[in-house]
Amino acid sequence: MLRIIDSGHRLQSPVSEEFQALPGRLLVHDCGIDIHPQSLRSFLSAIEEAEAYDFTPQVPVSHIFGLPGYPPLMSYRPEKTLTQRLIGKALSFMGSPRQAERSGRFKRLGDKARLLMGAPCQVKQVAGLTPEETAYYFADHYANLAPKPIQLSVVVSNHCNLACVMCPYHGEPSKKKHQTRYFFEKQYMPWELMRNIAIQAGELAIPVKLGNIEEPLTHRRIIDFIALARKAGAPSAHITTNGTLLTPDISQGLLEAGLTSLYVSLDAAYEQSYALIRGGELAQVERNLRSFLDLRKKAGFQCTVMVSFVRNRDVTKDEEWAFVDKWLPNTDGAIFYELSENKDSGTFFFGKINKIASNKIKEHGRWPCLNPFQEIYILPDGSCCYCCETIGRMGYRKLDSMGNFPEQSLLEIWRGKPFTDLRRMLLANDLPDGHGCKTCNIWMAHAIEQEEFPHSRVVRNVITEIFYPVRN
Repeated sequence: MLRIIDSGHRLQSPVSEEFQALPGRLLVHDCGIDIHPQSLRSFLSAIEEAEAYDFTPQVPVSHIFGLPGYPPLMSYRPEKTLTQRLIGKALSFMGSPRQAERSGRFKRLGDKARLLMGAPCQVKQVAGLTPEETAYYFADHYANLAPKPIQLSVVVSNHCNLACVMCPYHGEPSKKKHQTRYFFEKQYMPWELMRNIAIQAGELAIPVKLGNIEEPLTHRRIIDFIALARKAGAPSAHITTNGTLLTPDISQGLLEAGLTSLYVSLDAAYEQSYALIRGGELAQVERNLRSFLDLRKKAGFQCTVMVSFVRNRDVTKDEEWAFVDKWLPNTDGAIFYELSENKDSGTFFFGKINKIASNKIKEHGRWPCLNPFQEIYILPDGSCCYCCETIGRMGYRKLDSMGNFPEQSLLEIWRGKPFTDLRRMLLANDLPDGHGCKTCNIWMAHAIEQEEFPHSRVVRNVITEIFYPVRN
């Protein structure tokens, strides 16, 4: 007889008679979401009596790429018969499941034996959803599945002290095509706004990330922001920088403030290439970076350091390998970015599609981009958007804000109508003509492929190829 444990009264419909004879327990977890009637029926229909099951909704297709999951809403656990309880008791005389396996009497205990012994066993996932269920869980009630974003990108300025040739924001080729003055008139986020962001991010334990359209080290309160966010409870803080202002004093301040991740954009292994691409002095930036690495090592700070390289048209493969050889032994990774083609609308387009993405597209078509399901971008004036690609369009037209901070709290923005409506459109692949998401192909970036080498592991997607060192 099926025992139903539903302390939160989340079942919207009764369990039909055909499932009442299941010999187990149906646990309905109170995650603040009523169970859709179709989900209840599909879940119970999939159950085989002696197996353990969870119902965990997943964003269609995207969940197969190993992205952060969601909590189970229902669980089925089989009840033990008297005979099974006696067998379990007999098995338990062998000790724990691990001890039983080590003893040699049982080379490998199966899940059923583990279940009888009361040990954790493999739980089967049931997550297939109809389009109606998908919209129900990931648009209408997404704030219950994911009460807060997993990351907060804080754009502290619209200014950079370099004008790299490929930059869609500050590079001269792009700025000549801009149709707004957004990147011509310097704007810095006021400290009071930064302070409010840091405190809320800390209270909600949301990681913070800086360095999107700007050089964050040009903001004079950047160290104060990192320190306050970390002290308030933010679990991590990341900066992407061009490294020109990464002096020993700034490095010391950032590390002491609690910086946990630093990416330095170099884009060259040789002085001549750097001068052509970035218009600066590579030797000085490299000295800054090495000084940061020395400080990290000597004081034992826990901070990931990676270097990056945009694959500009005139840079050779030899220079790419020289870049890997120079930095991979001393850093935590080298990131190569594919060069994007920035159309007149500001939309980023990557022409090279990796094999795993191509295969998944043939199998499933377009899947929902997960950015609006994961993070919020806050601009210098407190207005909000949903991804890095959106920011690229600010040189061409004024964007509609997804919310305004601090007039709205981070959670109000995350749960608000603009984000909900966008998630619904992405789930249904029903994007109107002219919408930035329709022409963007960053949604493919979650599809990755990996390759192992003796001294490195390489992870690729449509945007990046990342070399991670393998150290013995």
